[in-house]
Amino acid sequence: MPSPFPGMDPYFEGDLWQTFHTELGVEVAHQLTPKLAPRYIGGGLRDTSLREELRQLVAHVHGLGRKLIAPRIEDAQSASLLWTAGVDYIQGDFVQQAGQDMTFDFHTTA
Repeated sequence: MPSPFPGMDPYFEGDLWQTFHTELGVEVAHQLTPKLAPRYIGGGLRDTSLREELRQLVAHVHGLGRKLIAPRIEDAQSASLLWTAGVDYIQGDFVQQAGQDMTFDFHTTA
């Protein structure tokens, strides 16, 4: 039976297809998950008008039935401001610094 994807033959290309579905799923999830723009992260949140704009943005995203991720969070003050605004998840060195191994202890999170 000919391949349903012309030019893409998993039997012929072998190793190129071993992680295809995993990597595709991760990339699709990455593209579909809304993340905050850099201007809402860090020192900019000390501006009250920007915090109000962030609250409206969070309300809009939640109104669509989605959750919002704030990446690159480096300090407790930024995390606190984002939680107060209603952001669902945070990522960054405040949560766990990058490392070579996968040893994150979920029982001792901030």
